Amino acid sequence: PTEPAAQQSVLSLFLSPHSLETEMPPRVLAAATLVKGLSYKHPELSAHLLVAGWDPQNGGQVYVTMGGMLNRQPVSIGGSGSTFIHGYVDAAYKSGMNSDDCREFTKNGICAVGSILGR
Repeated sequence: PTEPAAQQSVLSLFLSPHSLETEMPPRVLAAATLVKGLSYKHPELSAHLLVAGWDPQNGGQVYVTMGGMLNRQPVSIGGSGSTFIHGYVDAAYKSGMNSDDCREFTKNGICAVGSILGR
């Protein structure tokens, strides 16, 4: 079953034809390239945009884009007030983590930030 059109993300609308033609999920790089194009066409946004995901061809990937630049990173974080999460990622991120380690890393980071924010 497909999700209602109102619930689909903008990127999924652009990437759906790819999935229909290839019968494979779109690559993370394809989504990052679309975001890069939007960033380049709208310089007034002036924002770093992160695109992250997993695909069978290249596994887990994180891309940072701003103003038409596209850069793949092993891990990336950002935003105002992110000093705590920078420290957490610096201490806890390990290259080559398996999927269970990645889930635990993400869960612990979200829980830690949530407890600081009182949520």
